[in-house]
Amino acid sequence: MKHLFFLVGWVAIVATGIGCKEVFSPKGEYEKRMVVYCVLSNQSARQYARVYSTYDPSSNNPLSIVTDNPVVDASVLLEAGGNAWPMKDTTVMRDDTSRYSSGIKAFVLNPFEPVGKTTYRITVNSPTMGQAYAETIMPGKGEINVSAIYMMNTPLKYLDGSLLVSELISPTTQGVLVRMFVEIILTTAGNAVVRMEVPSSILSSANTAGETTRQIPIYPKLSRTTYGDLSISQDYYQATQFSVEAFIYVLNLFDTQYAAKGFEYNRAIFYLYQTDKNLYRGYSITNGFNDEHSIRTDEPDFSNVHGGLGIVGSFRVDSAAYSLPPVITH
Repeated sequence: MKHLFFLVGWVAIVATGIGCKEVFSPKGEYEKRMVVYCVLSNQSARQYARVYSTYDPSSNNPLSIVTDNPVVDASVLLEAGGNAWPMKDTTVMRDDTSRYSSGIKAFVLNPFEPVGKTTYRITVNSPTMGQAYAETIMPGKGEINVSAIYMMNTPLKYLDGSLLVSELISPTTQGVLVRMFVEIILTTAGNAVVRMEVPSSILSSANTAGETTRQIPIYPKLSRTTYGDLSISQDYYQATQFSVEAFIYVLNLFDTQYAAKGFEYNRAIFYLYQTDKNLYRGYSITNGFNDEHSIRTDEPDFSNVHGGLGIVGSFRVDSAAYSLPPVITH
């Protein structure tokens, strides 16, 4: 038995020694892949796609790369319902040239507005890098209805109340976000318009005397829809709430920042964002593991591109506006 323990220990030492001779690389093995990004939306008549290749930085710092790697021989085709639209190559100027000095190489389709509840397929062909493709289902048109809007006219009467937003959701939608903004007009600054987002709720802390010492605004985030598994075929309603307390919180901010300039309240605007399953899954995966106290730099990734990497998705934005009285007592 003594000889057996000695033999096992010797094997472990030898194995460790052999392993230490291997070169360690924190980057891992590099594989050149095509990377495709395309997000269709109703926010513009122009639809863009970007086609790049992965890169292998010489150091462990990805920021050491200061030039893009576009796939220069790529062609991009968008298809739906038996129709096909070739995308044209173009260059988009950058707002920030601190890292990349040249423009953004992209492909554009203009004018084009995607149709709701339609499946779009984007195919990229490159003689040097092969083919990559992906599909997205464009969310259908949404609607917003706000009940008890009278609470915004006299909010002090409804301090414990909430504005109930009923939103019509497309069955092809998997992620949803409702945002509320209050708009004012600066009467002494050429009627300039200023908007401020309203939190969905306010988290308040109090001292031992019960006095509020701090207010923390909680803003809405993209979340999974009620039927996010796409198991239904018809539009449906779901609800979102904005507390009156949060509404008053924003009115107070306007007082603090713009009272000296003079202003009038103009309207409240509600935006409904609907995303397809690809954008929602990409968002939830990459944001679901963030830990501000962690020292890890790696994060999970998401791709729905076959034959490459990247994301091809779609989203839609619809809105509704409600007039506000010029003066609101709060």
